[in-house]
Amino acid sequence: DIAKVNAAGGQTYAGPEQYINNTINRNRMRTRARLSVSGKATENLKLGMRLSTGNTSDPVSTNQTLGNYGGRYQVVWDQVYLQYDGYDLDHNPWMTVWGGRMPNPWLSTDLVWDDDLAFEGVAGNFRINLHGTDSLLDMDQEDRTLYFTLGIFPIQEVELSLRDKWLYGAQIGTEFIADDQSSFNIALAYYAFDGITGVRNNVTDSIYYDYTAPEYIQKGNIFFNIRNSSTDTNAQLWALAAKYKELNLTARYDIASFAPHHVVLTADVVKNVGYNQNDIEARALGIVERSQSWDDNGAGPTKPRTLGYQFGVKIGWPYVTMPYNWNVSLFYKYLQRDAVLDAYTDSDFHLGGTDAKGWVLTASYGLLDNTWVTARLLSTDSIDGEIMGVDTLQVDFNAKF
Repeated sequence: DIAKVNAAGGQTYAGPEQYINNTINRNRMRTRARLSVSGKATENLKLGMRLSTGNTSDPVSTNQTLGNYGGRYQVVWDQVYLQYDGYDLDHNPWMTVWGGRMPNPWLSTDLVWDDDLAFEGVAGNFRINLHGTDSLLDMDQEDRTLYFTLGIFPIQEVELSLRDKWLYGAQIGTEFIADDQSSFNIALAYYAFDGITGVRNNVTDSIYYDYTAPEYIQKGNIFFNIRNSSTDTNAQLWALAAKYKELNLTARYDIASFAPHHVVLTADVVKNVGYNQNDIEARALGIVERSQSWDDNGAGPTKPRTLGYQFGVKIGWPYVTMPYNWNVSLFYKYLQRDAVLDAYTDSDFHLGGTDAKGWVLTASYGLLDNTWVTARLLSTDSIDGEIMGVDTLQVDFNAKF
């Protein structure tokens, strides 16, 4: 378990108890709460804040596991941000800028970004109306839109150093809305992580480059040991071996012809174009470790595995908010070892991380006003690594006010 080794500050290999793969069933009762508040400071400027359960070390979950009589639940600031909205002469929004710890600004799915992930930094979304009509009656319509989103996000601030870790993102997309309120949205994004790749301590017993080990990981990416000890050849501290420059195409078609029921088709493809096998082998001195992922095809442990995709359908009410509302969805996901950074992808699929493929079946049903139940079955297997199958059943009782 590379995450536990790193959390302990690096340690000597201690045997098979460090492996994640096992045959033990696990049952957990969990709770999650979120309280959001937003208000306008001026006509264009809004302040948003959200409190949630969870902890300060897990960016992709707001769950609190029950059985915590030895302590009380943690409550954290999950979001704190300012939002500025710009309007044109017809009072149509053409610009939105966020600053702080904000909601996800991208058109995306949990293939790349977990639904619970908040982004820290600055982002802006800019929209252009493509309606192009000469009719005065249609001038206020926004049924064809071109949009651009840009973002700069610090991942880790390294004190007294210029070696901070960053995420830079850019997305271009377009949205079409039909007369029956059906919509088609497609966007191409490029996410570039800077400064996150590990650097081996080249001086014996030095810890100078220990900061290059990630603060948070799940499992799946290719890692290498950056420790260089003269007294303990098994000393371990694991860092990312690859670079991550992710090209992501996302499309969503919401068919409203059967309203109030909708049919929503979603497709998502991601490719890590920053992966370089020769660069990795030189950086890691030919010695790499993959959490839950080994090569079985004789091509070497650093062969590129950089593709991910997801597609699926959702049928029913768009949102379950009243009694007898319902929806069901079925998705298939395939996410190779280094297609995305494993830290920020879906934390439920394959119990988090990459090197996984499988199906997700979800059903929701309204019980009372703003009260509903959701059942979710995830059945996944490893792609390249040692055989690891994970079947997860989640049943959630939800209430909202």
